[in-house]
Amino acid sequence: MKIKNINLSKNSLLEYVPIKIMSKTGKTFFSKTTKKGSSILLSTSSNRNFILLPSTLSLEAEDFIAIGLYFAEGEKYTNAPGISKHSGQVSIANSNVNAIKMYCNLLSKLNIPTNELHYKIGLNTNFKNVVDIEKLHDYWISSLSLNIAKKRPKWIYFTGQIGTYRDVSTSEKGFIEIYYASTIFRGFFLNFINQLFDLCIKKAYKEELSLILKGFFAGDGCVHYSKSPRRKQIDFLNKDAILLEKIRKSLQILGLKSIKETWPERTKAHTKSLRIYNYHDFKILERYEIVALFDYKKQIFEELMKSYVKTPDTFFKIV
Repeated sequence: MKIKNINLSKNSLLEYVPIKIMSKTGKTFFSKTTKKGSSILLSTSSNRNFILLPSTLSLEAEDFIAIGLYFAEGEKYTNAPGISKHSGQVSIANSNVNAIKMYCNLLSKLNIPTNELHYKIGLNTNFKNVVDIEKLHDYWISSLSLNIAKKRPKWIYFTGQIGTYRDVSTSEKGFIEIYYASTIFRGFFLNFINQLFDLCIKKAYKEELSLILKGFFAGDGCVHYSKSPRRKQIDFLNKDAILLEKIRKSLQILGLKSIKETWPERTKAHTKSLRIYNYHDFKILERYEIVALFDYKKQIFEELMKSYVKTPDTFFKIV
């Protein structure tokens, strides 16, 4: 599905190139761009390394979902002064093959082919003696068409503790971490997705925002439903206050009326979140299919919605 509002015309990717790019040690260098055929050569004033970006870019629905997923699950951090500022790469981790495919396809549009991506696989330690590790490896590389030569030296690792609770997102397939090492691409990519998100908020583009929220919720969203104790709530979780405020504005643009904040120091939540409690807002999330990317979250949400008694005053028109 093509997106009607965002139109990146010829050379428009130049608008998303940051003025400066930060090195792994925290130093910043001016970016340099040169037109090369149908591509943009992006480098910095510090060295001869460069990347080639396309002059034109056609974004589709899955690309916006991938951007939302990266906001939730991707590497964006900058460390404290005196320490390496970042790893010099873009990376993402997730257990859903289709979600990772969307991300890989977005990178491919930006001239980063899937066969150039490094990877490693994580598995809950409770499956260590149950799963055939080589078959697990084959599952991921065949599903994503990865290059076996790009696996990290320590390509398999284990998480959790024996006998501890495993939630429904943990399976025998584990999860995969995808990496692409380039300080220049990292600088461009993070600037690109942030500016694009800001533009969608500024222009109140509901369709694009709903897709970004869908990807974000797949990574950092939770649905809670139980009859006893009575619990009906949806959380958008993240520790980044600036990002969480963008999520709030996006939800409000879609029409949500009651969004509460949780604070770890005041509640039992393990991180800061935006919490939705009411039927009106649940219906908007349902209409835009924001919780529908991962089946297990979708199923809990469907049970939550079925729990409401449908009376005439519960029906309303969503504008």
